Amino acid sequence: MKQTDSSQIRVPTHSIAITEEIINKACRRDSRHCMIAEAIREQIQGATFIAVDMMTIRFSVPEKGLRFSYHTPPLAQDALARFDRGIEVDPFTIKLKNGHAISMVQHVKENDGVSRRKKKIHDLGPKKMKIKHGGKHGIETEIIGGDAIPVQKPKHGSHSSIRVFGMRNWTEGWKHISEI
Repeated sequence: MKQTDSSQIRVPTHSIAITEEIINKACRRDSRHCMIAEAIREQIQGATFIAVDMMTIRFSVPEKGLRFSYHTPPLAQDALARFDRGIEVDPFTIKLKNGHAISMVQHVKENDGVSRRKKKIHDLGPKKMKIKHGGKHGIETEIIGGDAIPVQKPKHGSHSSIRVFGMRNWTEGWKHISEI
């Protein structure tokens, strides 16, 4: 594990454009291949293991050994709700800010060649919040270190990318406001 000075790590902000082309090739109800995940894959260099739901947007950047989490902006939440229900979505742009960076983990193989444990790439220590005041966006924060934001796990591993409307647990029968 690298001893890493967490004060040197920054959680970047990103402006992500979801174009008509991206919307047309995205998969409904799939947190890894939805329109926002596809836009992130195209627009953030090196982003992998991308997952998007109604609460969070998460991706890793292996080159840096970091995993980033952001709260899903309200505009994106509405677009996801519409898209997953089969309602037309117009192109839009979101801003990912106020994120959380944690260390990625490596699978460590034992002498018999089987991966049995995980090891963090960086030692970032406990959560530390940095607050930036001013500017046209008011207060912005970034969190470095600590544990990942909890995510509800599906009942079976083969369903790990299925976004059943939102936080992977939305039930049928709910309607989007545009359907009422």
